Amino acid sequence: MARAKGEDRGLFERPKDSGVWWIRWTDQFGQEHREKVGKKSAAQSLYKKRKNDAREGVKLGAPLNRRQVVTVKDLLDQYLPEMVSGKSPKGVAAYEKQASLWRKKFGNTAASELRPGDISNFKEHLLETKAAGTVNRSLTFLRRLYTLAVRDLKVPSNPVGSKRVKFAKEPRERQKYFTNEEEAKLCAATDRKFGLMIVIGAQTGLRRGEQLGLRRSDVDFENRQAYLASTKAGEPQYARLNSVALAALREQLGSHTSDWVFPGVRGDAPMDGSAVTRRFQRLCEKVGISDASWHTLRHTFVSRLVMLGAPLPTVKALARHKSYEMTLKYAHLCPAHEELNLEKLAENHQPALKPAPCKKKPVQRKTLPAMEPAMVAS
Repeated sequence: MARAKGEDRGLFERPKDSGVWWIRWTDQFGQEHREKVGKKSAAQSLYKKRKNDAREGVKLGAPLNRRQVVTVKDLLDQYLPEMVSGKSPKGVAAYEKQASLWRKKFGNTAASELRPGDISNFKEHLLETKAAGTVNRSLTFLRRLYTLAVRDLKVPSNPVGSKRVKFAKEPRERQKYFTNEEEAKLCAATDRKFGLMIVIGAQTGLRRGEQLGLRRSDVDFENRQAYLASTKAGEPQYARLNSVALAALREQLGSHTSDWVFPGVRGDAPMDGSAVTRRFQRLCEKVGISDASWHTLRHTFVSRLVMLGAPLPTVKALARHKSYEMTLKYAHLCPAHEELNLEKLAENHQPALKPAPCKKKPVQRKTLPAMEPAMVAS
């Protein structure tokens, strides 16, 4: 590392003992720069030149002005295409929304001058009107942006790096799901076609966009699966279909001639997702169910698998979760399955020293009811 004073001022070696030297210098506007040079002697010469250029207000013989300062807006313009690469249309839209947020607030700020304190203050402002999870996603976006900028030596450090900006504490998410009785109420309070959509959602775990984006050719009745062209993962996937879902899809496709499984009014386009969400919200209110949305049908699908004792790797595969962390949010729903495996351990691996028999009567535990679809296609 460079000494504060002396011939090595403004120089530092990275990695240590590698023989690769860098220079750190400040231009006439107060913006700090770092440059990778190589040999120490070359770094010393270039450092002197950069300092002299800064004093004269020039860089490499060209006039220096404010337009050469890299701003947050410049970083967004340069790295947003890389950040959205491979994302689904929904993911691209979400990233563009995040970019708009930071561009509006700090767009004209020099990228190297954005401080952790500025970001923390803005975070607190956002928390007044937005949920902690939403704010954390915005911070994650900015951290990723600066990670790319540091990689390319556009900025010296990441102001959203580890321990610099504290993320908001998120409440433990409650995975709301429909009981058999609630699903039956929903189907009974609407027409058969919308009821079929509800049943398919609960029996497949398809997200709203995935379900509405299905075409006739995507449903493979022989292999009991559906092809999903556009998913949250940003790549095509296949969803497995059980007998109830297959029967409901067969009835739905037999009710019209459109290429879309769930066509809109004219039949040449799928149903509008926002309209489906609003209709389902009104239906939930009508039957007295709160804290629910169309996505609750997906939670219902996953929750029922877990409560029926399906192994978590199987649940992860059927739900098409990207990570086990998402699947484990449902793990608390399977206490009976855990106890069953504990008893298997006791039955198959007898201890060398057996404990004395218990005189108290064992507690009778309730068994989980079988999950029956609220509406079975005729």
